[in-house]
Amino acid sequence: MIGLIVEGKSDVKKIKMVLKEDVHFVVLNGINFREEQINQINNAIETCDNVYVLTDPDEAGDKVAKLIIKNFPELERLKVDPNEAKVLKKRGYKYGVEYCSNKYLRTLFSSYIGLTSLLY
Repeated sequence: MIGLIVEGKSDVKKIKMVLKEDVHFVVLNGINFREEQINQINNAIETCDNVYVLTDPDEAGDKVAKLIIKNFPELERLKVDPNEAKVLKKRGYKYGVEYCSNKYLRTLFSSYIGLTSLLY
């Protein structure tokens, strides 16, 4: 089983569309990184074969990813292309994993060793 650290529930919903196997999710609920999340990440590291950081390709996502990796240097961040994760909203562009196409996420996951077998 793999573990994914994501920012929100909409990321979980989107990822479940492309990964067929159970994934252990640590949901940060935004860019929070408190003791509860630290405990959840430690649990994921203990119970999963691999744990990856999958945050949005924006300033907030970059900030929390750097903080996580500073505290857990053994973790790897799955880098999302901002052009694949952007959507135009009323107030300009927003960036998020949940806005990526299923095809792009399959390509992203397949580029990491060990994740190809988990794809639909």
